[in-house]
Amino acid sequence: MIKIKNRFTALLICLSILLTLISSYSSVFASGTISVGDYVQMGEYNGAPMIWRCISVDGSDALMIADTILCFKAFDAAGNDSSGSHGRGTNNGSYRKLYGSNYWADSNIRSWLNSDDTAGNVEFICGNEPNKDSISRKYNEYENESGFLTNFSFDEKAIIKTVSQKAILDKNEYADMSSYGTEAFEYNIYRENSMTNYDSAYSEQVSDKIFLPDIKQLETLYTNLGEDYAKGVISENAFSNASNLVENGFSANANWGWWLRTPVTEDSCFGVYVRYVRPDAKEVGLDYAMQTHLGIRPAFYIDGSITIIKGGTGTADDPYKLQKTTEEISSGTAVLSRFSENVVNISGNAGEENAGKTVTVILIPKASYNSISTAKYIGTADIKEDGSYSSRFKATADENDVLVVKIENQNVSYSVTSAKAVSDMPLSFDISYNDDKKVALDIKNVWMDNPTVCVFVAVYNCDNSIKEVFLTDKDLDFNGGIYVSEKAVTEGRVKAFIWDAEDNLIPLAIAKEFPIPTLK
Repeated sequence: MIKIKNRFTALLICLSILLTLISSYSSVFASGTISVGDYVQMGEYNGAPMIWRCISVDGSDALMIADTILCFKAFDAAGNDSSGSHGRGTNNGSYRKLYGSNYWADSNIRSWLNSDDTAGNVEFICGNEPNKDSISRKYNEYENESGFLTNFSFDEKAIIKTVSQKAILDKNEYADMSSYGTEAFEYNIYRENSMTNYDSAYSEQVSDKIFLPDIKQLETLYTNLGEDYAKGVISENAFSNASNLVENGFSANANWGWWLRTPVTEDSCFGVYVRYVRPDAKEVGLDYAMQTHLGIRPAFYIDGSITIIKGGTGTADDPYKLQKTTEEISSGTAVLSRFSENVVNISGNAGEENAGKTVTVILIPKASYNSISTAKYIGTADIKEDGSYSSRFKATADENDVLVVKIENQNVSYSVTSAKAVSDMPLSFDISYNDDKKVALDIKNVWMDNPTVCVFVAVYNCDNSIKEVFLTDKDLDFNGGIYVSEKAVTEGRVKAFIWDAEDNLIPLAIAKEFPIPTLK
């Protein structure tokens, strides 16, 4: 009776998962599209939700801009590293070394906006960090701030599209670097006259996920949403987190100037001036790249081909909440690997924000994707603190199977197009003999996500009988780890194995042996 009851309970659990999945399929696709003027909530910055507004739609992709000024930062810092744009211009970039560079492609603000690195690890392309000593007024530095992309969830980052866009070039660049254009871009302070020769101006193409709007995108904003929306408004969050800004009129909800990515290209500007939108939005001013009192209103494109609306009405009070569509086929976020003909491992990363939750893993033939009853496997896995998860189970995996990963009734599917061969072991290791006469294994992690493994080291006598065995579970990081035997080994030879667990004995690396040197 106990066995029957347990089987019945398991059947009920599986049936519940299946019904939930089927209902989520029908609800996920009942969604609209983003239109000009709609509001979207994505990400959090300094603890506050970020609200974005659509200023144009290009095909299925929506161009979004921060509804308000999010923060205050220098466009670029001063600095003597001349490996990038700071080495170009009058006297080998002497002005840029003093006042920062107006070249968008290696600017500090572009580096920060497109970085997913943790605090203190953002790579500033030009080599000059925006610290207190290299920016004006010595405040609002950001060399030790986490990259801007860290403020978005795993799925939010996935639906932000990487786009190649026109970037106007200063005279210090276009002589050698221009890919497009025939003349320098003219500067006019009045916004209505600021597009005079934009189409023929020297420029290049630069690819970004997050960017500052340029002069043309400002004009699009003005045309579609009006002059008032072109005015930068200081958010409560930006005001409370700004350091030492005591300028006249500076307060929460006040209109304020905000940076564009478009440089001023006149000879007399020495490659250090960048355009910004003045508080009244009627004029486009210019300022040193190193100035720290101007606002940041980032922009990005939402990839409409993989995005659906899962909530909200698109108003300022009830902005849309977005989700990556279940039809999206993604690579690199989930990996299916084959250990043997009928044992597979699935590993992936659901983002740190989902730590402690559980993913439901479903392996299903692509041909019958909408009929969940044909699933080859349904199981669960816990999400670790770093967002990683893994699940190992018995199943055969074909190239046309689809892996569905589900978190709290939200599904994301991944194609299984190249399951790793049996010989492609996830770990490798080297054996050595240290000064303490102990056996050491230097384990390399080839492609697993933070695995916990079983290390088995057998010590053999000269007659090939087993003298001693070391068996332990060990946690590895993304790079691998070091295992050292508990005791010294003085004779014979050792053979080492790495398995997934003591009870499964699924090999994770090719076994190796090592002769113990003769002691004198």
